[in-house]
Amino acid sequence: MRVYGNIPGLSSSYTIDQSSFGLSKTPSKTDNGQATQNVVDDKSGLNISNPLSEKFKDMIGVQENISSAKDLLSTAENSLLGVNDLLNKIGVKLKDSSDPAADTSAIKDNIASLANEIDSKIKGAEFNKASLLHSTSGKTFVFKVGENVDTLKLDFASTIASTGNGGYNKNFSDGLASLVNVSTSNLSRTSGNTEASDRLTSAFKSLTGAVGSALGKVSDYKQSLDIIDESVISSISNEKVGSGKINDSDEAFIQLNFMKESIQQKTATAMIAQVNTAPQQIYNLFGG
Repeated sequence: MRVYGNIPGLSSSYTIDQSSFGLSKTPSKTDNGQATQNVVDDKSGLNISNPLSEKFKDMIGVQENISSAKDLLSTAENSLLGVNDLLNKIGVKLKDSSDPAADTSAIKDNIASLANEIDSKIKGAEFNKASLLHSTSGKTFVFKVGENVDTLKLDFASTIASTGNGGYNKNFSDGLASLVNVSTSNLSRTSGNTEASDRLTSAFKSLTGAVGSALGKVSDYKQSLDIIDESVISSISNEKVGSGKINDSDEAFIQLNFMKESIQQKTATAMIAQVNTAPQQIYNLFGG
């Protein structure tokens, strides 16, 4: 569209350009819901919102870590509960062996079988291919549960697993071996071998104590993670609200502004058409 050097036409042309520019920015803001697209939109707001956005992403990652830690603890807990049930069955068998009329040979076989199940269950407890209750799992699992370097160490398996080169904790290994290799002669004090019977009872108590301690630690860690998770959820909510106040677009205001720019553009287009015909009308008056 041409402007023949008149000021009203030039003014209308400028209005059209400005309205077109405003209209061109509206779709991008309404599409992604972001009011601050770049530094030009709001430099100070962008300087504040960018760190908030990074912190928000970091806290989302922390929440995922907490979820993974909870899953790990639940897996370990299920295995430990299974081991605890097997130990309870062994405890019943040991009490049965005190009956002079009991078949100690059958009891021995049952105890050895249950002890081997315990060994299998502990060695089979894994999370993402990592052993939870055996090998070097006693060295703890570490999860990031906060900003920067905030971590939580889960050392629930230290009473069962080795903290050194792998395998079982020595006390746990010795106790489990006593049950796996149990003999009829040390099952009951009635056999006369009281020392061997006392060692077997002590080994059993050591195993139940180790498993009970591990279960207690798992429960404590789960409670701690629940508290941390609530704090992280609150932080995520606050960061989202703070960032949203800066970044989120006001849809009603944008649509109203879009209508205003559209009306201005149409009005300016009509005006420029009129002012461009004015010189021609004057020329026609003079018979041109």
